Amino acid sequence: MTLLSVTEAALRLPRQPLYGISWWYVDGEAVEFAIGDADVERDTAWATARLAAAGLGRGHVLVAVAGPHEGGWIQPFTRAAGTLRATVAHADRFGWDAGRVEMFTRRLPVRLVVGLPGDVATALVERDLLAQVAAVPVLLARPDAVGTLRAAGAACGVLAMLGPAVAMTADPTPGAPLAYDAAEWRFDDDGTGELLVSTVGPRTSRFERARTGVAGRVAGEGLLELVLPV
Repeated sequence: MTLLSVTEAALRLPRQPLYGISWWYVDGEAVEFAIGDADVERDTAWATARLAAAGLGRGHVLVAVAGPHEGGWIQPFTRAAGTLRATVAHADRFGWDAGRVEMFTRRLPVRLVVGLPGDVATALVERDLLAQVAAVPVLLARPDAVGTLRAAGAACGVLAMLGPAVAMTADPTPGAPLAYDAAEWRFDDDGTGELLVSTVGPRTSRFERARTGVAGRVAGEGLLELVLPV
C-alpha cells in the first residue's frame, strides 16, 4: 500500500453530486441554496478564463480572503488558480486577519487578491498596512471595501457576491461594469434599483427573479453596474 495506491482507490469511490450548502442575506433573512459539483466545475471554467485574462499564471500567488461558508463563490477562483499553475494562499474575511494579507503580499509574488472585504480594508488602513497590498497588480475588492481602498489611494477592481452568483471586474476604473457568467445566470432590475437573479444554466438550486439585496442595473449581456456603498 502506497500513497499513490490509496489515492487511486479513493478516486474510484462513488461521489455525491452535492458540493455544499450556502446562503446569502436579504433584509437580515438567510436564503439557503445547494451547490452541486457540476455547478462548481462550470464556475471554475468561467473563473479560469477571467483570471487568465488578468494575467495569473505559473509562478504567481493568488490570495483568497473569505470565510468557510463562502466557498461556493470563492473556490471556483482558487481552483482556477490551480488550473493556471498558480499558488493559493488564504486569509479570513475579518479585520483581525489583515496582517496575514499584508504578510502574504510582502513575502510572496502575489499577482492577485480576490474577495478583500470591508473589515480587512479598514484594518489595513488603520494599521498602516495598505501600501504593500495596494502594490498587488490585481486587487479584487468586495463592494463594501472599494470606497475605503480608493479613498486611501489604492486602485482596485470589484468582486461581488450577488445572491448565489458572482460578478467581477479587474478594471480599477470607477464605474467599470462587472462581468458575470450569462450561461448560468440572468439579472433583472426590480424597478426600484435592486438586482434580481434567475438561474439559466442547469444549477442544483433554481431561482426566478430572486432578490439579491444589491443595488445596480443591467449594463448589457453578461454585464452589470453596481451602486457601491459610499
